[in-house]
Amino acid sequence: MLALYAANLALVPPSQLAFPLAVSCAGTVVVWIVAAFFLRNIDRGALVASVAVTAFFLFGHVRDAFNLTSESLFWPWLLGLLGVVALAGWKRKEYSQLTRASNAVGILLVAFPLLTSLYSTLTMSSNPVVQGPNAKPTTVSRPDIFYIILDGYGRSDALQRTFGYSNAGFIEGLEKRGFSIADSATTNYVQTELSLSSSLNLKYLQTLLPNLNPASAERRPIDQAIDKNAAAKRLKALGYSYIGVTSGFPFVRFDSAALSLGENEGSKLLWTSLLSLTPISPESLPGESAFVVRRRHIHTALQNLAELARPSGAPKFVVAHILAPHPPFVFGPNGEERRPRATFTYADGNHFRTQSGTAEDYKIGYTGQITYLNKLVLKTLDDMLAVAKKDTIIVLQGDHGSKLNLNQDDLKMTDLNEVLPILMAIRAPFANRLPKAMSPVNVFRFIFANAFGDDLATLPRHSYYSTWEHPFDFQEVTPR
Repeated sequence: MLALYAANLALVPPSQLAFPLAVSCAGTVVVWIVAAFFLRNIDRGALVASVAVTAFFLFGHVRDAFNLTSESLFWPWLLGLLGVVALAGWKRKEYSQLTRASNAVGILLVAFPLLTSLYSTLTMSSNPVVQGPNAKPTTVSRPDIFYIILDGYGRSDALQRTFGYSNAGFIEGLEKRGFSIADSATTNYVQTELSLSSSLNLKYLQTLLPNLNPASAERRPIDQAIDKNAAAKRLKALGYSYIGVTSGFPFVRFDSAALSLGENEGSKLLWTSLLSLTPISPESLPGESAFVVRRRHIHTALQNLAELARPSGAPKFVVAHILAPHPPFVFGPNGEERRPRATFTYADGNHFRTQSGTAEDYKIGYTGQITYLNKLVLKTLDDMLAVAKKDTIIVLQGDHGSKLNLNQDDLKMTDLNEVLPILMAIRAPFANRLPKAMSPVNVFRFIFANAFGDDLATLPRHSYYSTWEHPFDFQEVTPR
């Protein structure tokens, strides 16, 4: 459990560890007591409990290593477990030595993830504070601003080339509702957190956080930069209320916002990941499936946007992260429920093909989900525009493109012309000035310059690739 938590620090706040850890420890103690009672020896009971609990959590690793199903593995695993437990419980004299050796190993196994977590936490506490752009207060009107991220929404030409999919109807629907389209838009980074932390802070990460270690995998600095971003600081200085809307992705949270709407999936994700290592399927337990929860999150997030569009006393800055059309694919083209065959995961690119399904599964899932998302978004925009102020600014943007042909580990095996082109649409009184080749790092520079007269120059357009394991080891791919 501690190793699983240490590997997912950016996903799970420490408070979410308590319940699954308590359940795991309590279950272990119960097995120990029962074994000790029947064997009439506390050391032998401890050995049997250790073997049983270890086998319990090794189940998923064995299943995946041999590409088996849980059903086909269960009985051989159970018979093997009973045999090993019988051997562990056999009367022997050297249990005290074996117990001391096991305790030493146990201490090391607990210490390593604890020290890893502690080091990461201490490192995070020294993160630089993100500063807002220097700009004088404005006396012009203060329109509500909605920054809506549709995660993984690619540009029209890239969708056509990759999937043979046309979203011309969606683009026409946006234009009818007053949006201008940047039809040559590309993202600056190929990962969600990198893209959002850059766009919300109006800078490239190499400038925003110059001390990022290219060899590091610690994502907390950029997650904090998303939450406590420069755009929100600038707007709060103008009297704006900062509101965050999420749809379940644990990386993206808006804890510092005046209002944060959405459910944090960190606890459920940790619990689901833990159970996936055992013979117990997460879907077999009482309560909602993670896939059902995901459907509700997407619907609820868009409904929240419609409600937030109503005028209020103070102007609003709303940042919404909608985890769609990104995997997992839970909607068909007409909103019908889809249930991927694999365990619930946010895996994308080549990681999708190793954890969730085939390339064909991705094509079918992505095109189905984006078709339904288009309908939901246009309906949401109609609801928003029916009640919003006329000068309300709305940005619809992909953080990166689709990732059928992204390799999370190797640039040479990545189709940049699929991953980099993104949806970029803006509705504002000045939207007719939108550059066709807009990129996320310049979105708020464009808005602040035109809405408030801020003296913010447009940054040169750059795009960077980095692997999942080393997100800050940037490789410039703009010429490609």
